[in-house]
Amino acid sequence: MKRLLLVSALALVVSIAQAQDTYPDSLAPNTSMEVDFAIEIADNLCSPAMAGRGYANNGAGVNLAANYILDKFQEFDIAAVGGNYEQPFSVTANTFPKRMEFQFGTNYLQPGIDFMIDPTAPSIHGTFHAIVITREELGDAMIRMNKLRAARGGFLILDNNDRSSEKTRAQTQKIEELISKFPTDQQSGLRGIVICDSTDRSARSWWTANKQSIRPIFHIFNPDVMQDLSLVAQVHVDVDAELVQTQARNIVGFIQGVSQPDSFIVICCHYDHVGQMGQGYNFPGANVGASGVATMLALAKHFKVMRPACSMLFIAFAGDEVCEVVNGRKRELYRGVETYLRYPAISLDKTKMVIAFDMMGNGYSGIKVVNGKTNSKIVFDLNKTAQAYKFLPTVDAKMNARLSEHYIFSERLQERYPEKTVPSIFVYSVGGSLAYKSMDDKVPMTPFTKFKEMQSLFIRFLENYK
Repeated sequence: MKRLLLVSALALVVSIAQAQDTYPDSLAPNTSMEVDFAIEIADNLCSPAMAGRGYANNGAGVNLAANYILDKFQEFDIAAVGGNYEQPFSVTANTFPKRMEFQFGTNYLQPGIDFMIDPTAPSIHGTFHAIVITREELGDAMIRMNKLRAARGGFLILDNNDRSSEKTRAQTQKIEELISKFPTDQQSGLRGIVICDSTDRSARSWWTANKQSIRPIFHIFNPDVMQDLSLVAQVHVDVDAELVQTQARNIVGFIQGVSQPDSFIVICCHYDHVGQMGQGYNFPGANVGASGVATMLALAKHFKVMRPACSMLFIAFAGDEVCEVVNGRKRELYRGVETYLRYPAISLDKTKMVIAFDMMGNGYSGIKVVNGKTNSKIVFDLNKTAQAYKFLPTVDAKMNARLSEHYIFSERLQERYPEKTVPSIFVYSVGGSLAYKSMDDKVPMTPFTKFKEMQSLFIRFLENYK
């Protein structure tokens, strides 16, 4: 009897090992075909014609992207809700469609490569005198007052690199508070500000503002430009900024479920991006934005053929990248999501689950599931499948955060249906390039290493979701 149990146990171990080394036929990755599909989507969305999928020139770029996604829905025979794929809404955005020239001393700097301009910047043209101030000098009230007086009518250049004189946290906090007030200080008389900091990675990513401020702020991060700031006596700028109100569109399609047609799983992403920083200087948004669209379209294409049990609603949102500034900090407005939740194509009480995808361009190190701590059963199921079929090394649960469309869905559904729990998560891949809303976020930097495996994981998960 013991021998029989031992043989049975060994047979079970062998069968599990075989299952881990092979995919079921319906899930077997055709890696080259799936990666080619993702790259094709990203190539089109990141093309120069789409100008970073932003809102300049009456929303030309973002509307080209909307048309492209709509065409894909029609190509895959994804149905329109009520005969209409489009849900229009208005967006107010600060854009930079034309000139973006910045001469810093004797150096001509390139947008997105040598410097970034704050997204709230207004237009400014001319040559201005410049006064340099260090962090240490900024902390000295007398020196600060004298240098601000000297910079009046011109530019203040802050050397933000050296923090060696700051011995306490309180000193650092005081200096940071002073820096945060410069952009909106009505009394200073400054025409602009340049912040030089080779260590601040956050300054290298961009966003879209819904308002203009009173003066431009330039962030220089190229260390070669900062070799001797004391020699910089003037700056020359030619910046065309345009605050526009334009139309954007959510693109919505659905697939009717076989056994639960009145229950909907929402698969969503955003397709807009941060646009351009002057004519010809586009932010491609390959990983941020385009890879999420590729993921959504790949799932839509699959489930149109292999009909799901539950109905599925596929939504590509615009308005994701437009932010407001509250107490000196940016906050995403999610205009597209807010519009959809105000005027839903399908009654919201039929929503069974929401999955938002973005930054799906790698996956070599696994995926993160935001709001996964709350929805631990979903993460458990994903992890179990990922390990059993060797799709991904890890599926990591994160706390909830206002990082994508899922957050607004979760908030609004909880407000309207407090007695009902609707799982709402945001999924992104880990590994590869760290480029984030920068000009380096290009298709060649987005290899879609585990794209097919991530697709297979979510196909299997959604097929079995009840």
